[in-house]
Amino acid sequence: MTDPRRTAADVLELPGVRALLEDAAGRPAQFLAVAEEDPGPTGWHFYVLSVADSSLALSYPMTDWTIWRPASAGHRLIERGYIVSPPAHFEDDRGAGWASLPGGRWSAPLHPVADFVSGAPAPDDPQWTGTTITEDDGQEDGGPRAEPCSLDVLPTDYRAALPAGSSAARCTGCGDVRVTRHGVPFDAWKNHWPDECEAIQADDES
Repeated sequence: MTDPRRTAADVLELPGVRALLEDAAGRPAQFLAVAEEDPGPTGWHFYVLSVADSSLALSYPMTDWTIWRPASAGHRLIERGYIVSPPAHFEDDRGAGWASLPGGRWSAPLHPVADFVSGAPAPDDPQWTGTTITEDDGQEDGGPRAEPCSLDVLPTDYRAALPAGSSAARCTGCGDVRVTRHGVPFDAWKNHWPDECEAIQADDES
């Protein structure tokens, strides 16, 4: 449990953060998110550091959270102009792109949403203030579905490494994007239903 009013220097001194900031720079990703539980019943707090100068680009509370939700965390970042780096979702030591840090904290490399969505404002644009993404309440089968989407939502270098015939799909509940590689027998959505998807989590808690 920690004080939510951390400065950029405070966040940098948290165990493991400097190493992950260097890792984000090498991907390359422009930002690094760090999430930690706040003291008392106040939920969680999110910090976003700029990879370029280690400044604090964003600091905000999630006061209604009682447990850590990796897919939901990515959703909250999208609402504020950031998106978890898609390749990080496929790393075995991460959950929905988030890596664990000492002290129960979590971290993920980020890109501006504008890198993937044409015409989207930059993260610091006032248009993001108060923005809420409408969530899918579930469809006839009791939950959100994966809908095909363009590979253009992925970074250029990541797309270039994909084999011909690969495809991408986006979860209608949380917006998570997964890639299916042609000829590779791997379920890109394994463990997403219902463990990671915010829409199903919310339904389970109701």
